[in-house]
Amino acid sequence: MPAVISVLVSFVWTRDVLRDQAVASSAESLSAANLFVSNHVKNMVYVMNFIQFDDEVGYATRALSEADPTTSQAQLLEYKQKINKTMDTVLNSLEKMYLTVLMPNGNYVATYSTYQFDPRQFMSEEWFSRMNALSGYDVLWLGAQKNYVSSLGKPYLLTVAKPLRSGALTYGYIIVSIEMDSLQQLFNQYGASREMMLVNKDGTIEVHTDYNRIGTKFAYADRIPADGAYSLFKIGNENMILQKMSLTSNWWLVSLTPYKEEIRKIEGIRRTDLMIESFFLIVFIIVLLFLVSRFTRPIAQLVQTALKIETGRLNERAAVRGEDEVGRLGHVFNRMLDQIERMMELNRVEQELKRKAELAMLQAQINPHFLFNILNSIRLKMMMKGDQENAGLLGSLSSLLRMTISRTDEFVPLHEEVEVNRHYVELVNARHTEPIELKLSLASDTLMRKVPRFLLQPLIENSYLHGFKQKGGTVWISSRIEGESLILEIEDDGRGIPEDRLKELRLRWFAGLSPQIVGDRRRGMSGIGIQNVYERLKLIYRDDFEFVIDSEPGKGTRLRLRLPNKPEGGNENV
Repeated sequence: MPAVISVLVSFVWTRDVLRDQAVASSAESLSAANLFVSNHVKNMVYVMNFIQFDDEVGYATRALSEADPTTSQAQLLEYKQKINKTMDTVLNSLEKMYLTVLMPNGNYVATYSTYQFDPRQFMSEEWFSRMNALSGYDVLWLGAQKNYVSSLGKPYLLTVAKPLRSGALTYGYIIVSIEMDSLQQLFNQYGASREMMLVNKDGTIEVHTDYNRIGTKFAYADRIPADGAYSLFKIGNENMILQKMSLTSNWWLVSLTPYKEEIRKIEGIRRTDLMIESFFLIVFIIVLLFLVSRFTRPIAQLVQTALKIETGRLNERAAVRGEDEVGRLGHVFNRMLDQIERMMELNRVEQELKRKAELAMLQAQINPHFLFNILNSIRLKMMMKGDQENAGLLGSLSSLLRMTISRTDEFVPLHEEVEVNRHYVELVNARHTEPIELKLSLASDTLMRKVPRFLLQPLIENSYLHGFKQKGGTVWISSRIEGESLILEIEDDGRGIPEDRLKELRLRWFAGLSPQIVGDRRRGMSGIGIQNVYERLKLIYRDDFEFVIDSEPGKGTRLRLRLPNKPEGGNENV
């Protein structure tokens, strides 16, 4: 926090300094450009003054101005050659310029080809009449004018003009133009982000790197400050610095610069400084955390071990060593866990032995009366019909007795468990006129998945006794794989269970409020009720299974079991 506060305070204190630095940097660039542009403007004024005050040129110009139809062509040519010679001498040492000396009587001298442009067309321009209103040696700052030199492919020339006077007499006009290329190249040198241009006092752009902008109104002309001042305002999300320098009484050199561009170097230094501070701050934090962790690591290990044990991982131990108080605490903590684990293991073994004895007892308690009724039914059917149906019933009984009495393994493939229950349903149907219909929808990849033996029979028996009231109905058994788990669904279309009764049964079955089998339950073939099925699954899979029961009066009951691929900490002999 001290480092962050220091940086923020630094940013606040240096904000004004950065702004002044940005303005000064922009002004410096504008001043450098002003020297170059001023030199071009001075050269244009110098050429006009030289033509005006040179004696030979002045004599020849006045002579051409006074010429009439009686003046010979030889004399006119002589005067023009004198002017051309002087103009060539002057322009030889200067930038490329285009000069026009135009007399009121229509005579002219030009340094460019007049094949496609007649200089006398200047007299029809709206600005030409304004030259006569100029006083003394004033200059008419025309600015950007359409290109009149046929050899150039440029749309505009920068142009100035002034009258040639002798006392009150105007004997000629001089018009000087230069190409904008050198000025545009200069403006481009300052980058695409900075905009530099030549603007007249009316806010019209005279020179710009984009020809399409020439002759248009500068959008921020009303914000142009006085010389030496600046305007700081936003364009979109960008802060801009606007400055200007006066070239002439009518022309201003204007610079529009992004604030970020001018402080880029300073911002780079500040970012570097911030990165260095951040680096050392991170190093300090790492060292601090290392030192603190050496003191707090043992306590954190004890906390993590306690959290793991809370999730049921009782084999976890705290790896805390040492002769200090924390080390002794870790040693005592581990011994306490060892004792708890031994006690839980003893309790688990006792519960397993109890369940195995209970299962063996329940399996042995086959209702003799039930078996006699089945055998009598088979005998009567065989005597009355003499077909293979009774033989099938007898085979079903044989298979069922084999699974209940001979088999000792606790887990069987799902297809065997379903086959046993199919035999059970056939035998039940043999006793009653209203049969139970068993419908199967088993996914092929579930048939070999092992499930606890006699898992489905108590549930089907429950549907028969309580759902159908020993009458006919349909039981659906379906299976599928979701992730690594086996999903079993057992559904009947019996009378269902009222909502209040269902809540009561859920408490007794799943909440352990009544561990004993309820007295009003009808005993069936095995005598294993829903509560015993639930407790048996709990013992095998711990908490890694789901047992959901839903029912709607008049529509039936639906049981949904989710069994993991392998018992979680359970015993396959439970």
